[in-house]
Amino acid sequence: MPQAAASRQTSAREKQTDNWLSSPKKSSPKKSSPSRSPRPIREGLSLDRKLDIIGVILVLAGFLTLLSFLSPINSSLIGAWVSGLGKTFGWGKYLFPLALMVTGLWLVLRNFERIPQFAIERVLGIILLFINLLAIFHLWGISTGEESALSLAQAGNGGGYLGAAVLGALRTILGMGGAVIALIAWLLIALALTLDVAVIEMVHWIPPVFNRLQDWIDETREEYRNHHGKGSTT
Repeated sequence: MPQAAASRQTSAREKQTDNWLSSPKKSSPKKSSPSRSPRPIREGLSLDRKLDIIGVILVLAGFLTLLSFLSPINSSLIGAWVSGLGKTFGWGKYLFPLALMVTGLWLVLRNFERIPQFAIERVLGIILLFINLLAIFHLWGISTGEESALSLAQAGNGGGYLGAAVLGALRTILGMGGAVIALIAWLLIALALTLDVAVIEMVHWIPPVFNRLQDWIDETREEYRNHHGKGSTT
């Protein structure tokens, strides 16, 4: 009997040992690392903000340039700036600050309803119009004076070096008559781009004016003939 009881105790211990070895071990829960929220990406300035800044800079630059023209005494830097504008643009140096100020105000006030919307075509039209006027100024300067195109530009008159270069290129390619026609066509195209209108809309008033002028000439001739006819009969 004692041997049977001892064998029972031994078998019970072995079963407990087997159960302990076969039972799965509970894994300790892993500590979750704190999740990092992604940093917000900083966006640059919007297009509207950039246009506002450019507009303010243009207005300020144009205003300061205009003041430098009106001031009798300027520093060496401002004097070099004014002299460079005179030689580059000639008489157009007075239009240059006005063009800067108008363009800058247009960019700043572009969101108002009555202000034309910003468009690359309008900017291109303003640039083409300014260069065209420089060429016309230089053509006027050499036609009314005895100076050459280069000497006129060196003196800061006419259209400056830029106007002389444009006019010289047109004269070389097309001759003087062709250059005049090209400048007229250039002016119409620049105005069409700047004002955002068709060329035909800008010249629609020419035929009625021409017809009125023709009627006035015919009436004048008829009155002249009638007057002289009555004088000859008497």
